[in-house]
Amino acid sequence: MNKLSLFFESVKTVSLWKRIFGWSGVRGLSYDAIEEYAILLKELQNYKERLGDLEKITATDAERILALDDKLQAATVAYTKLSSDSTSIKEKLANTASELQKCKDELAKMKNSELTKTETYNKNVDRLNNAYVELKEEKQRVNDTRVQEKELEFENKKTTWQQHETNIEQEMKRLCAKHTITYLDSVPFRGKPDNPIEICGEIIVFDAKSPSSDDLGNFPTYIKNQAEQASKYAKQSNVKKEIYLVVPSNTVDVIDTFHYNMGSYDVYVITKDALEPVLLSLKKIEEYEFADKLSPEDRTALCRIIGKFAHTTKRRVQIDQYMANHMLELLRLAESELPEDFVQSMKEFEKAEKLNPSTERRKKEIDIEKLSNEHNKLNAQAQIRELVVPKSLDDID
Repeated sequence: MNKLSLFFESVKTVSLWKRIFGWSGVRGLSYDAIEEYAILLKELQNYKERLGDLEKITATDAERILALDDKLQAATVAYTKLSSDSTSIKEKLANTASELQKCKDELAKMKNSELTKTETYNKNVDRLNNAYVELKEEKQRVNDTRVQEKELEFENKKTTWQQHETNIEQEMKRLCAKHTITYLDSVPFRGKPDNPIEICGEIIVFDAKSPSSDDLGNFPTYIKNQAEQASKYAKQSNVKKEIYLVVPSNTVDVIDTFHYNMGSYDVYVITKDALEPVLLSLKKIEEYEFADKLSPEDRTALCRIIGKFAHTTKRRVQIDQYMANHMLELLRLAESELPEDFVQSMKEFEKAEKLNPSTERRKKEIDIEKLSNEHNKLNAQAQIRELVVPKSLDDID
C-alpha cells in the first residue's frame, strides 16, 4: 500500500530532469506498485467474495429476523392471552387454594372422626372378641353339660334296665293285689318264667326283658329270639297261648314289631305302662266266665250299672269337650277383643296362678263317703247362689 502511494506521489512530482536521469527508479517503484496493486486487487476480490457471503448471510438473517418478528408478535399475542389466562388462573388458583383449605379442614375432621371410629371399632372388636370367647366357653360348658346329661341319662337308662326285672315283678304284684288277680310264685312245670299269673285256670306269662348291652341296635333281634324261645312256656297245656314280653319304655323307639305270630302261640311286646290295661282286659275273661252263673236279675242289674257307667263316662267326655272348646273360644276372644294392656296384665295374673289338684297315691283308697260330703257341700253352695244342680243321673240330658 505504501509503495503504491509512493509511486503515485513520484509520478505527480516527476520533473524533466528526473524523467531523463531518474526514470529507472520510477520504473522500479512502478513494478513494486504493480505488485502491491495486484495484491490489493486480490484482497479486493476476496473482500467482494466475503461481502457476497455476508450479503447471503444477511439475507438469511433478515429472513430469520422476519420469522422471529412473526414469532415475537405471536408470542406477544400469546403472552397477552397468557397474561389474561394467568389472571383467570390466579383467581381459580385462589379459589382452589380456598377449596383446598376447606378440604384440608374437612379431612382433618374426617381424620379425627375416623380416629374416633377406629377407636370405637377397636373397642367393639375387643368386646366382640371377648363375647366370642365367652360364647365359646359357654358353648363348651353347654356341650359339657349336655355330655354330662347324656352320660347321666344313659346311666339312668342302664340303672333302669338293671332294675327292670325287679320293677316289673313289684308292679305285677301290686296290680294283681289291686285287681284281685292271682300272682303265682311257682308254676307246675319245669322252668321258672317271670311274673306268671292265673286267670280262669290258665297261666299267663309276663316275661321281663331288657337290653344286655349299651347298644340298642341288636335289641329288636334279641326280642325276636326271645319270642321264639317262649315256645317252652306256650307248649305247656295249662299256659295261655299268649306270651307277653315286658320291655323298658325307653327302648320302644328301636322296636319295630310288637306282635309275633308264632303259629301255635302269639307273643306281644308291651311296656310297664301297658300292664294294667292288659291285666284288666284279661280279667274280663274271668268276668265273662262268672256271668253265666249270675241270675237274670243280677245280670240285668249288672248291665244296668255298667250301662249307666258307660253313659256317664261318655256324657262327661262330651261335656268336657264342649266346655274345653267354649273356654278356648273365650280365651281367643279375650286376646283379640280386649285392649293390649289388658291382655298383658291378664297374662301376668295368669302366670301367677297355680292349680294343684289333689295327688293320687298308691294303696290309698278314694273314700266314697268323703266324696259324698264334698258333693253335698258343693250342692249347698250352688243352692245359695241359686244354681240348678241335677239330683240324679236321670236328670242329665
